[in-house]
Amino acid sequence: MSFFYGRDSILDLELIFNGSNTFESFLPLRVVSLAASCKKEVVKDFFSFIDGNGDTCLTYIIQSTVENNITAQYRSIIDKIKILKEKLEILNLPNSYGETPLHVAAISNNVEFTKLLVLQNVDGSLKDNRNMTALDIAVMMDHKLIIGELKKLGTSIITTEQTSIYQWGQILTSSLVLKPYSKATNMLFNNEISAPIQTEFGQNYNLILTDTGSVYSSGLCSYGKTGHKKKRDVLIPTQILELSNKRIKSIACGTHHSLAMDELGQVYSWGNGASGRLGLGNDFNIVSTPTLITVTNRLGANEIVTAIAAGCDNSMVLGTNGDVYSFGSNLHYKLGYRDCDGGLGFQSTPKRITTIGQMKSIACASWHSVFLDLKGRVYTCGSSSGGRLGRVCNNPASFTPERVSITSKVNSLQEEVIKQIGCGTNFTTVLTEGGLLYSWGVNAKSQLGIINLSFISEESQQPRLVTPLQPYPIHSFAVGDQHVVALSDLGEVFCYGDNSMFQCGFGEVINLDINLTRVKIETSSTDTPIVGGVFKVSAGGSNTMISLSSDHNIFGEELLKSLNLQMFTDCRLIINDNKDQFIQAHQVVLAARSKKLNKLLRLQHNNNNNNNNNNNNNNNNNNNNNNNNNNNNNNNNNNNNNNNNNNNNNNNNNNNNNNNNSNETTDQEQQCKIPLTQTTFIKSFIESTGTFDNNGNENRVLYISFPSISSISILNLLLKYIYSDHTILSQNTNQELGELAHSLEIERLAYLCNFSHGKSLDKLPKSMLLEDFQILKDPEFSSIFSDIKFKCYNSNNDSGVGEIKNVDEANQANVERSQQIETVESYKLFAYTGSSYFKTMLSGSFIESNKKEIELFETSASTLRLLLNYCYSEEIPADSNDCIDMIIICDAHQISRAKDSCAVKIRSQTDIQFICYIYHISLIYNVKILKSWCQASFNTISNIKSLPYFDQLPLDVQTELNSIKKS
Repeated sequence: MSFFYGRDSILDLELIFNGSNTFESFLPLRVVSLAASCKKEVVKDFFSFIDGNGDTCLTYIIQSTVENNITAQYRSIIDKIKILKEKLEILNLPNSYGETPLHVAAISNNVEFTKLLVLQNVDGSLKDNRNMTALDIAVMMDHKLIIGELKKLGTSIITTEQTSIYQWGQILTSSLVLKPYSKATNMLFNNEISAPIQTEFGQNYNLILTDTGSVYSSGLCSYGKTGHKKKRDVLIPTQILELSNKRIKSIACGTHHSLAMDELGQVYSWGNGASGRLGLGNDFNIVSTPTLITVTNRLGANEIVTAIAAGCDNSMVLGTNGDVYSFGSNLHYKLGYRDCDGGLGFQSTPKRITTIGQMKSIACASWHSVFLDLKGRVYTCGSSSGGRLGRVCNNPASFTPERVSITSKVNSLQEEVIKQIGCGTNFTTVLTEGGLLYSWGVNAKSQLGIINLSFISEESQQPRLVTPLQPYPIHSFAVGDQHVVALSDLGEVFCYGDNSMFQCGFGEVINLDINLTRVKIETSSTDTPIVGGVFKVSAGGSNTMISLSSDHNIFGEELLKSLNLQMFTDCRLIINDNKDQFIQAHQVVLAARSKKLNKLLRLQHNNNNNNNNNNNNNNNNNNNNNNNNNNNNNNNNNNNNNNNNNNNNNNNNNNNNNNNNSNETTDQEQQCKIPLTQTTFIKSFIESTGTFDNNGNENRVLYISFPSISSISILNLLLKYIYSDHTILSQNTNQELGELAHSLEIERLAYLCNFSHGKSLDKLPKSMLLEDFQILKDPEFSSIFSDIKFKCYNSNNDSGVGEIKNVDEANQANVERSQQIETVESYKLFAYTGSSYFKTMLSGSFIESNKKEIELFETSASTLRLLLNYCYSEEIPADSNDCIDMIIICDAHQISRAKDSCAVKIRSQTDIQFICYIYHISLIYNVKILKSWCQASFNTISNIKSLPYFDQLPLDVQTELNSIKKS
């Protein structure tokens, strides 16, 4: 059945629906016309379709027809949708970026369509991938007419979480114009579940990396440098879908190209491929979406990438062995060697720099490159113009990286130990272990931290100490084109250098000669500007970005989602025994994350067990007494009935009194408490909910009561941190939340709450979320807190039962089978969160969702434990054989990231003689990282046929390997 009336319409969009084309292949008004004329019976299917760019029909039309007055055509589309009972579902349907039609209308400032959507009462509370509502976006983009319309919608909300990400200097606006701002401006991003930690600028485009590993881009789409399939300029930071779920750790921008590195050491590149800067093996291609640089699999024996850097038209990667590889344009010999594999001074694949030793950090500028070795020594190569190399060089350029001497200004006989390096367009800045900054190169804008005097200090080929910052120990820094932003150990931000675009910000000017400014941040939550409390700084181009947000943890955020859905909660947090207001939680999480809560919950469980034992003893005694009474009654059948009745009444009264006393004692025994502070206690108790389960058993709930807390919102903030290692810090709640965290021995949260009061960044306790959850695999812990049991076969007892010939042998076989069954205790929350297979099983639509024991006889207990350990704390087995078992079970459970992590471990341990077997595993279970590494290794093996296991490979695979051309 066709979607449209008319053959022309069918032919026009046939390619879209088979995935060969997108909506933007047609003029917007043509798509509007097609949308209005599609057949009634397929309206829903048409409007639900998402094309190859990630757009629905509506989101494409809205963003592409802003300048056209086509209200009548808009109404015809809405009228078409109104006939559906699912009309709100269609009108709220998001595109691949999480943007509903209402979001896109707000972004595009499409007032007419906003009015139509508001009239249809669409859902204004929905959030996009930036975690923002349509009203959030309209307010931050200052689209006043859109704001007015959205406020008419009852569901429109501005999220309560205040953004903690600010930027100033030259900012890429939604009209794709670079506009200067002197004061700290909110970044268009809600940091509730993730926060930007790095910003990079190329020519008219911008990349942003979040602490959960997502990458967003905005700007002009020329050369495909924004990384999106759609060939349209990107108005606001939009997630690059091709990098989703990759957990990116670092990004880098050249003029028209970009790099991204994930946590497994895989590097992706996109943009202008001229001169081989993408490392993909070609010199001129344009690549519009992130593409894996598979050649990095040849870096060295079992070596993966740990760092990336990009110059204007060149790139570098650093391997785990400390080797540096470069590619792109070798202008001024900035690649670190004289000769390239290609002609015209281009290197299209990563090539190792052989003239330097092991490095731990790399940086690229336009004409020069900088390296930092394991001992804290700095090396440079490339153009010597303007003192870029930081050392005397008699030639215009140096292709061999040579050491820069950085002598301590305190002790002239001692060399400084460097811990961080960074490059601007034409200068270099480094940070010492002692918190001092040194710079060299061009000083036209005082970017070296020294006054620019004509013919005296326009440049420096020797490292110069940034003396104005000596009183402030520096924790880290970032470099723009011609300015530097430094973060002190106390969380204060200092900027100096070029201030032509206000990139040095607003605040206290400490040294006007170099524009040195101690930045003040004005926020809506405080009356006075903030100085300090900053966790991270970043810079790119003429832009500066800072973060007042501590890092999020993506593992914790997934747990938090399950908590928000109230999946498998088994306790309630309350204040001062007030059960009317409570927050649901999981005992297993509380016990793993807080020593005090662990102690309290163990007391409660022990108390429950003791009560159960006492009840069992009482039941046994009652049974014995009943038996005795029955015997006595039989012996005294002729006794007076009146006496018996009187005795029975007395007994009943006594029993009732005893039962009441027993219940009071039980309730009292079930209350446990431990000291929270010197004068207060935290306690737990169990009470009935007044409901019953499917088996007729009474449902009971565990309460944990906190004393003297001002509001339930404090407990909400505490619980958010316990689950995710991140919470919203506010001057209004920090003191009370910090004191509560300290009392519960959650020291990192306590430190974060007090960070703005002179705490040191260097002494900030590290995140212990995954380490804390490792206790879940402890048998003693699981015996207390587990809520699910899996029955598996015991892989250590695989003798089998043989052929059964008679009844006795059948009985014996059953005994042997029972001996092969092993029970694995676990936790529904972590199984549900970590495995797609378990999520489906436990989500409520299957019979297993209500079971406390589930049979998994197709899985060995040992392999299941490997999987569960990953679900608990993302633990990867140390042994490569266990990693192979893990890949097999993770394939069934659809945990692709665990498969990739195991692949990296296998790479580091696999001898070349087993590569055929490993390659076969990668093909069967679709492990792309392992597959590309094996293929790269095969290129270096002269006689693949002689390898073990080759003959056991499928014939088509053997043929493929035999055809490989050796490099």
